Amino acid sequence: MRIYQRVIRVIKEKVQAAIVPGMLEHEAIKGMSETTLGGRRQRSMQSENEAQSPSHVDAMEILMKQISNFFEVCKTHAVYPELLNQMIRQLYYYMTACALNILLLRTDLCNWGKGMQIRYNIHRLERFILDNNLQGCGALETLGPIIQATELLQTRKTEADVQNICDMCPKLSVLQIVRILHFYTPVNHYDERVAGSCIQKIQEQLKKRKDAETSQNLLMDTEQKYMVPLPFNPSQVQLEQIELPSDLGLTFLKRL
Repeated sequence: MRIYQRVIRVIKEKVQAAIVPGMLEHEAIKGMSETTLGGRRQRSMQSENEAQSPSHVDAMEILMKQISNFFEVCKTHAVYPELLNQMIRQLYYYMTACALNILLLRTDLCNWGKGMQIRYNIHRLERFILDNNLQGCGALETLGPIIQATELLQTRKTEADVQNICDMCPKLSVLQIVRILHFYTPVNHYDERVAGSCIQKIQEQLKKRKDAETSQNLLMDTEQKYMVPLPFNPSQVQLEQIELPSDLGLTFLKRL
């Protein structure tokens, strides 16, 4: 158990620095930022940011490489499939929690364009799971909160859409949904802030959810741990047929 927890801690430390620049700030869809926050000013801001933080350019690639390397090392050392699946699930939950928590604290990430960029980045995490036949490990389900947050950023937000907004975010708490709506920032003259009356109606509707009283947390718990499976996989080696080399000096051992 200690070895498992230590491995999880090590891989968390390796990916931590790449989560925000990779999942939230990396702009894989070229030209999207030029349509946000208005023309020339945004393009100059983007150029300055790229000059100051060149790692953002390849941040998602760095994150994916770290995950892939971890997965390959585990397979090379014949880690039990049940344990490997659980480690990938735990890692994906941690990345989701970190990314959503930062999103809930930064208004510059709460707009339509960023919602699309972040969703595209998350798609690469989903593709890794599918490409490695890990659909059954539960990792895709852990991405639910951050995916629903991006969908909330991209959807239409008027009083006519109150029910739709409530239905599309079952994995987000009431406080998280309201925070995103309050933080939502228009990116051009075609967009507008979410009306206060609309947010109030959404709050009233969300109070009717069964988990309305229990899901009052704003930030996700990054330290939440899933139960660790301890599988028993019998060895295929026939111990009674093993011959010990005489050089080992184990002549005192007797075969039963």
